[in-house]
Amino acid sequence: MGERKIIIEIDENGRIIADAEGFKGPICLKELEDLLSDIGTIDKIDKKPDYFSVETKHFQHTKITVKK
Repeated sequence: MGERKIIIEIDENGRIIADAEGFKGPICLKELEDLLSDIGTIDKIDKKPDYFSVETKHFQHTKITVKK
């Protein structure tokens, strides 16, 4: 299994954007939700194209935006 990482960005307005890389399937969404659920309300979920591909050999990616 390849490297897994979650990249967290906080913009000038305090909005948090988290991007999961290296996860396969819906586990990336669960990991992001678990990590960010206590911080604020999930405002938007952008599932990248690989998230929907069942037979891909590429990593799955999901990006979540949280607003306070």
